[in-house]
Amino acid sequence: MGLIKQVFFVSLIFAGCLFPGYAQVIQAGQNPVQKENAPAAEMQVPAEEENKNPFLKDSQEQTSPQEVDAATTEESEPVDTDRSTVGLQTGAVCYWDINKMTINVPDHPLVEKYIKQYTSTGGKDWLTQVMKRGEPYRSYIEDRIQEMNLPMELEFLPVIESSFVVSALSSSKALGLWQFMENSISPFGIRKNQWIDERLDPWLSTKAALKKLNENYTVLGSWEMALAAYNCGLGAATRAAKKAGNYDFWYLADNGYLPKQTVNYVPKFLAVSKILSNYREYGIEINWQAKTRDFETIETNKAVDIGILSEKLGLDKTELTMLNPALLYNVTPPGIKYSLNVPSEKIQEAEKIINSDELLLNFNIYTVRSGDTLYAMGLHYGVSVEMIQDYNNGIKPSQLRPGQKLLIPSFKEVEPYQGRISSHKGEFKGSYTVQKGDTLWSIALKYQIQVESLAEENNLSVDSILSIGKTLKVPILE
Repeated sequence: MGLIKQVFFVSLIFAGCLFPGYAQVIQAGQNPVQKENAPAAEMQVPAEEENKNPFLKDSQEQTSPQEVDAATTEESEPVDTDRSTVGLQTGAVCYWDINKMTINVPDHPLVEKYIKQYTSTGGKDWLTQVMKRGEPYRSYIEDRIQEMNLPMELEFLPVIESSFVVSALSSSKALGLWQFMENSISPFGIRKNQWIDERLDPWLSTKAALKKLNENYTVLGSWEMALAAYNCGLGAATRAAKKAGNYDFWYLADNGYLPKQTVNYVPKFLAVSKILSNYREYGIEINWQAKTRDFETIETNKAVDIGILSEKLGLDKTELTMLNPALLYNVTPPGIKYSLNVPSEKIQEAEKIINSDELLLNFNIYTVRSGDTLYAMGLHYGVSVEMIQDYNNGIKPSQLRPGQKLLIPSFKEVEPYQGRISSHKGEFKGSYTVQKGDTLWSIALKYQIQVESLAEENNLSVDSILSIGKTLKVPILE
């Protein structure tokens, strides 16, 4: 009996090595990749999320993603790219076998269609280049997947979502590596304002996407359905399953309960996963040793121009830009907490600089002239009216005074603003009585002035509806 017990426990250890996470859950009698279905509140998720694959004949027309500069990473020496030596360790040395997929790939016509499509000469070249493009992010994605004990194949989802292009934008305005719609980000801690769009942050969006997928799985009970919900929305997937009285993805797909795009989306993903999991068999080159640049974060609530910070740290600006792609102007947002990513070896030096009283943003100082508007200034300097207000105590557009000095953030090199040139010197000493059919636009055209100037002078917004008989201040026509 003693020998039998030893063999039994050795078997358990071996099983734990082959299947990451199995050893931790075996005592609870749980399957490491399946959970019990549990009711959950319906999440606000995108109605549609576009695929980004130029090889897919069924893909809808989309905005072509702009290619980003090659990310700055430390080059590795040539090594054996056998993925079987790169994996989870659970106490003893144990390796994850890439060929053992968690999500079943059935012999289904759509799966076979996409396997054939992606294993064409052009398809394999495309997959090779996409996986290379993802090198700065893939090891981070793998780590998060392992931490959450999710199927490792989810690493390949950005292949069909964004082609690993951080700035990928679909025709339905889904953005980023994991293609989040703006109306689906709030439950996952992703923010968007005039300074930042954290959908562009591959690290934040990775954690958000995996959380979203895991919640889909908890509600729907299978990874095929979780992926379907990622594409068409959790609400839509749940309604389809309830209508059919069946939560099996293939049943729903084959019987017309799901949108056509979703019916194709899951087979595409499974085909790509199977090919990339058996990359050598298909002649695809993948570097599994590429690592995400080591970085740490600094919390700041003041504006920090990463160009200025890069110069002080002796770094190439492109490196900080690559680590902080969510910054729309390469400047951290003032007045709210933001986690700035900095290379680990520079973290202490960066903290000292950021926590000092030193000004880390360039400004233009402009003296207001008659007829100036915040809108026109912002247009010239490439900033919004709100940004100018942020740095000038929330000044109101209608309260500009000649001689007043304003700080205007400088994000690009431009010539000094010359102000509005007008033969009337911008003085609104005349009056006009609104008549039927008048708008601020038509009145501005009549008096040859900017509509923003007319609106501000009369404490109105550009789209204000005018009342017949209302008196407006206007320049005196000669």
